[in-house]
Amino acid sequence: MPNNYWWFPVLVMLMAIITAYVIQRLFPITSKPGRYETIDGMRGFLALFVFIHHCYIWRNYLATGEWSAPGSTLYQHFGVTAVSFFFMITAFLFITKLLKARETGINWIQFYISRFFRLTPMYYVSVLCMILIILSLDHWHLNVSLMQFVKDVVYWGLFTLLGPTLINGNNLTFTTNAGVVWSLTYEWLFYLMLPILAVLILKKKPNLLFAGGILLALIVYFNFCGGYELSLFFPFIGGAVAALLYHYYPNILSVNQIWKSIAAVIGLVIITQINLPHSILSKFVTMLTFILFVYGANLFGLLTSKPAKILGDMAYSIYLMHGILLFTTIYMLIGNDAVNNMDGITYCLTLAAIVPVLIIICYATFRLVEKPGMSAAIKINKKKSEN
Repeated sequence: MPNNYWWFPVLVMLMAIITAYVIQRLFPITSKPGRYETIDGMRGFLALFVFIHHCYIWRNYLATGEWSAPGSTLYQHFGVTAVSFFFMITAFLFITKLLKARETGINWIQFYISRFFRLTPMYYVSVLCMILIILSLDHWHLNVSLMQFVKDVVYWGLFTLLGPTLINGNNLTFTTNAGVVWSLTYEWLFYLMLPILAVLILKKKPNLLFAGGILLALIVYFNFCGGYELSLFFPFIGGAVAALLYHYYPNILSVNQIWKSIAAVIGLVIITQINLPHSILSKFVTMLTFILFVYGANLFGLLTSKPAKILGDMAYSIYLMHGILLFTTIYMLIGNDAVNNMDGITYCLTLAAIVPVLIIICYATFRLVEKPGMSAAIKINKKKSEN
């Protein structure tokens, strides 16, 4: 995919916004009041940036047979920096939660129940899709022993925290979902670290035996399951900095909304000019830009618009399902050779055309999978509180 196809990301965003607008008109989704609107509005666009990132990777993969980082700095940022923003959002929201509960403390059982039911239902749906695709490619024949197959499925069921593995020994396993699951292991590790951080933040400390047990478990885990990139934890620090700043100095950026949006755009442009997306400099500028969004920079109203909100609601589904849709479209429906022989414009238009399909699928999974999961967590925690 030529780097000068600047219009492709714009087209993808327009297709997504238009589709979300139509869905919102037909089936309105009401966002909860009191949430961070600009942060919520970012999520959907970040997930779409990752989609664009993988569109570029697929083009190179078809030509070279290697699944590798894009040669374009911009398209690298669509993936790397988008995930950094996701990590910052996670840290910001949950460090803020700790800061607000400083006096009262947190019910950790209820917290982990909420996280489990928020993340696992949609994740399991995506893993099930991946397994079915792999088995169909293998003509429903097991290439490994039943015990090994079950073991591999269990590993995926645990968000690959015990290590990545091939399903049915098929080398296309990670290509099937574009390998997006890796970021969820970092999310879970951050959630597990929260009780340890709570010891430093909360006045009403968590049970020290509980926090110490988690710390010991994490030490053992990192000792036996290494391979984690330290730089990928930096965005969580950036999100924590933003949470502390906003909690203690909520009014330091009380300037006109237009100026905040202009500053955020400048920040985004500067990020794309940094040649090493994984560098400390890139993470630092990303953090400064994220702080602007925390303080309400809405990109001239884009992030608080109804399409942005609905895309934000289904961001998790978009993140998990876009790789599966790309694989299904390119590998199974059209065919590798046919797609590889497409010129750049045809390739871009073809993948842009599946964006409405992606949004419709993810709207359905949000309503049918994610929302019931969140409702189940609320009901379970309510019953626990009453008992």
